Amino acid sequence: VQSELEEDNNGVSENLRWLAAGPNMAVPLYRNYLIKGIKFNIKAQDDVRTTQNSGVYLLAQTMQVASAKDKNPILSNMGFYGVIQEIWDLDYQKFTIPVFRCDWIDSS
Repeated sequence: VQSELEEDNNGVSENLRWLAAGPNMAVPLYRNYLIKGIKFNIKAQDDVRTTQNSGVYLLAQTMQVASAKDKNPILSNMGFYGVIQEIWDLDYQKFTIPVFRCDWIDSS
């Protein structure tokens, strides 16, 4: 794989090359993070403020079965609620990717 990545014109995008190389090992942690005008906080930050914004909602398309013996899985949307505990910013040199470590709430 490494030799293929070193070749020019092999159809691998520059972004994929940076992802394959991995992020910088020094990962900064943040108490809050601004994404498209929305400020996200970690739970510890919310605990000392009057306004809170550490909750997240993830809508995922999942394959569901009625039981372990079910041979007819169906695809459906399922919502997950969580609380942000840590915010990391992975640095890939050309771009960064924010990552939220969350505690997920059992909504069943």
